[in-house]
Order: sequence, then C-alpha cells, then structure tokens
Amino acid sequence: MNLPNALTTFRALAMVPFVWVLFMDFPHKDLVVLAAFLALALTDWLDGHLARKRNQVTDFGKILDPIADKALTLVLFFYLTTLGIPLWMPLVMATREIVMTVMRIAALPYDMVIPASGLGKIKTVSQMLAIPAVLLAVPHAAELVGIAVLVSVISGIDYYLSMSKRIPEISNLPNTVTMVRFLLLPVGIWAMLSEQMDMAVLTIGLIFLGDKVDGSLAKHLRLETPFGRVFDNITDYIVLAGIAVAALFSQLIGLYVLLPLLVPLGGLIFAKARHFRMSDIPYPVLIVGKLGIVYGYVVVIAILIDFSYKDMMYWAGVAVAYLISLWYVVHGLLSKHSTMR
Repeated sequence: MNLPNALTTFRALAMVPFVWVLFMDFPHKDLVVLAAFLALALTDWLDGHLARKRNQVTDFGKILDPIADKALTLVLFFYLTTLGIPLWMPLVMATREIVMTVMRIAALPYDMVIPASGLGKIKTVSQMLAIPAVLLAVPHAAELVGIAVLVSVISGIDYYLSMSKRIPEISNLPNTVTMVRFLLLPVGIWAMLSEQMDMAVLTIGLIFLGDKVDGSLAKHLRLETPFGRVFDNITDYIVLAGIAVAALFSQLIGLYVLLPLLVPLGGLIFAKARHFRMSDIPYPVLIVGKLGIVYGYVVVIAILIDFSYKDMMYWAGVAVAYLISLWYVVHGLLSKHSTMR
C-alpha cells in the first residue's frame, strides 16, 4: 500500500474513534472535535496531493478517498444538529454527497474523470467555514450552514448535468427512476426520526416499488447498462443501510440487532470489490441477492407497522443475509478459479 492510500485508510479508520468522541461528554468538547476535524481534513488534502505528485493514483484511492471524505463531513454535520442545526439540512447534504459518490463509483468502468468545478470548490469552502462557525458558536452560524446546503444542492445538479453530457445513459429512464428512489430516502429517514410512521411506510413503499420499476424498464426497453447495474445495486444497499440507521436512532431497533449484519455486509463488499479489481465485467446480479433485497424491504415495512412477528422476520432475514453473503463469496471464488483454468 502506497503512502497516499495509507493516509486515506487511516482517515477512514479514524472515523470510529471520532464518532465515539462525538457521543462523549467532557469539557471543551467542541474545540476537541474541531481540532480532530481539521487534522483529518488535512490528511484529505495531503493524500490527494501526494497521489498526484508521485503518480500514485489508484482505483482503490478513487473509491475510498471520497467515501472517507464525505463520511467525515456528514458525520460532523449530523453532530451539529445537537447544537441547534435543523435535521433537514444534513439530510439534504448527505443525499447530495452520497448520490455523487455512488455515481462516481458507478462511472469508474468508463475510465472517465469529471474535474472538480468551481461550484464544487465553493461548496467545499462553504462547508469548511460552516462547521467551525457552529462549533465555535459564531453569530449567524446557522445562516452559513444554510448557504452551504444551498451551494451543495446547486453544485450537485451541476455535476449531474456535466456527467450526463459525458455519459448520456446516466439520464435514461431506468436510471432516472433509480435516482428518484435515492432522493426519496432522506424523506423516509426524516419521517422515521420525526415519528411520522404513515409517511415513512408510504415513502419506503414507493422506494421498493421504484426498485421493481427501474429494473423492469431497463429490461423491456433494452436500456440495461454497466452504470445502471452498479447504480441500482449500490442504491439498494444504501437505502436499507440508511433505513436501518434511522430505525436505530428512532429506537425502533437496538444496536445489538444491527451488529450481526456487519459480517455478511463485509462478505458482500469483499466479494464485489475482489471481482471489481480482477475483472472489467460487471458483477453478475444473482437471483438470491435480488430476493434478499426484496425480503429486506418487507422486514422494514414489518418493523414500521409494528407487525406481531417482526422480530422473527428480522432474525430470519439475518440468517438469509449470511447465506447470501456466503453464496456471493463462493460464487466469486469459483468464477475466478474457472477463468484461471
């Protein structure tokens, strides 16, 4: 592992103690959080600078760096809600950042780099000003966060349009439906955290319906693309993960319930990352994976409506997740073995 990737990996791993600090209570906590944020933000600049200077830009860095960067910023913006910032602000910013990151990952097979625009740089500056302002209780700090949110939305739209011009299939009908599903996620999360369960069930039901619609459209209109397959697949996992976190914070489920899912999730990430590194062919969508996603949505609805057998359904789903993860890992290993022969 080269130095830039080591710095990126360090920043990603540092998120665990950083989040732990956010939940602690001690004197001058906000100053400590600010210092940690600035130190980690420095590594974000440094790893990119070193990668370009040493010509050590890698696919690993292209994927992990934006994820670690956005995770740091978004975790801190959600923390700012404890200091009086409205919840909808970080939700909007989180949606923008996650959508853009997923689009970048989905576009990697096209070997195309979208350079940072002026709006993107202004967005970064506005965030870097807003976070310290709130932590230091600067007057009108909330207005600075509002400006950061507005610039984030505008720059996100600009990036989407720029990317669509370079890869026209991004804006085809099935991928547009997938994008709408993604944009409905913060509405569902907000409804869950606000205890408006009727709206949460409706929103998540629409997301689930959209999952069936985009796939059917792509198949029947013959608009299946490498970008669409990756974008749809990642969207499924992020939607379920976002709903799970919202359920945790709204106390619909406990932390001990979510922890067992980390193992199968790690297995899926390992299998797909290994395939992505060793082959240019998109990872095949296995029927067990699609059935698992469908069952995941059913379990979510059962929890939201407080169905009598929701606990049994959930733990059955955990068992299914382990089987699916094992299936993907074995399928990936056997596929690689057959190609080597």
